[in-house]
Amino acid sequence: MSGLVVAVDVAYVVNSVSVNSDFTDAMDELSLTYDVIFSSDVSSIDFNDYQMILLNNQDFPNPEEIPINEFPALMVNGRNMEDWGWVNPISKVKQSSPLHNEIINPNHPITQDIVTSDIQIYTSSNPELFYLGENNIYDGLEVIVSRVDNPFDAVIAVAEAGSVLTKPGYDPTIVNANSVFFGIHESQYWTEDTRNLFKNSLLWVLNAESSGEGSNFEISINEGQNLVSFPIELENSFAEILAENSEIVGVREFDNVLKSASSFESGKGYFIESSSDFILSVDGFGFVNSQSVFLEEGMNLVGVNSLGNIDLDDLPNGVLEVARRGNDGSYEISTKYSGDWENEFSLQPGKGYWMKTDREVNWNYVP
Repeated sequence: MSGLVVAVDVAYVVNSVSVNSDFTDAMDELSLTYDVIFSSDVSSIDFNDYQMILLNNQDFPNPEEIPINEFPALMVNGRNMEDWGWVNPISKVKQSSPLHNEIINPNHPITQDIVTSDIQIYTSSNPELFYLGENNIYDGLEVIVSRVDNPFDAVIAVAEAGSVLTKPGYDPTIVNANSVFFGIHESQYWTEDTRNLFKNSLLWVLNAESSGEGSNFEISINEGQNLVSFPIELENSFAEILAENSEIVGVREFDNVLKSASSFESGKGYFIESSSDFILSVDGFGFVNSQSVFLEEGMNLVGVNSLGNIDLDDLPNGVLEVARRGNDGSYEISTKYSGDWENEFSLQPGKGYWMKTDREVNWNYVP
């Protein structure tokens, strides 16, 4: 396939032969591709060939040549954060008992799947961590995980593309790509929660870059009733979508009965009633994290959080029937008999589906 160039996911920048196997193992688990790049070579690297940068916790002698703030990055680094204009100076701590941190933003994708806000981050009392202290951190950063002692001390912090970071007495820092500071750097002591925070940070940076601000998904809406879903994490609010599309005269969701909806959520199906044919255009981010949809016993109205089709064979045991609605209002039903689907079809992004189950089940899948 001449002329086809496939970008590698991660440019993993190190300043020595010391590659962190915990980092590479996590990338392997997520099926991410990566190149190990020595800091001495970065001046000759075209970072447009990569989706993001991952940094070791090492003292880089040439931080000005590493394009932090210009490309999406995950910085597991406490040595050069001052050079990149996020803090001045940086702080570090260790204590006699295993360190705990506090989740400040439990709704952020980085903290998903973490069941408690007070998390133990290391298995031992010996390792240290870096943090952006309350008095030294630049304004404009969002604290995701803090020290227990102070909710304004950032152990994990993010800057979204377009952020301007400021601190009195210092030049402002313009962050042109979604980036994460991750201060829990001694990975050999990570707990399972910390490992998940690291992997979620990788995925958040890749998600923000791969779909980008203002990425677009279009759904063909016909006059009358339409059974749809939204396969991306929406930037548009429910009110904005209705205000921008006057053709929509009603939206219904299913909660044991069909009722008027007041929001759009991922993983759910909706009936949109339209006064005419039109193209519904929405903005947002494609999902890259593993998805989990809870299905009640009985009927469920669901959608697909994926920009690719999903086979019915990927549905969990307990799902007995799946129905899709045609433009004429009729339904096509696929039924599972003895482990096989009769009248099988694929689940498509942008469509909504009725799923009938004989028990409560969780539908887990990777987009």
